Amino acid sequence: MEDGVDATLVPDRDSAHDLLLTYLEPGDVVLVKGSHSTGLEDTAARLAKPDALRH
Repeated sequence: MEDGVDATLVPDRDSAHDLLLTYLEPGDVVLVKGSHSTGLEDTAARLAKPDALRH
């Protein structure tokens, strides 16, 4: 996208996790932001695991 931000809408937190794994490399930093009702703390915890990026 020119002069903007790319965004991808996903249906749930598992899809968000799976999508992020396609982009992330070891050492990357991710800000996970959302209301507690979305359960994104679970997604953040899964991404923070040492073996999360082993494909």
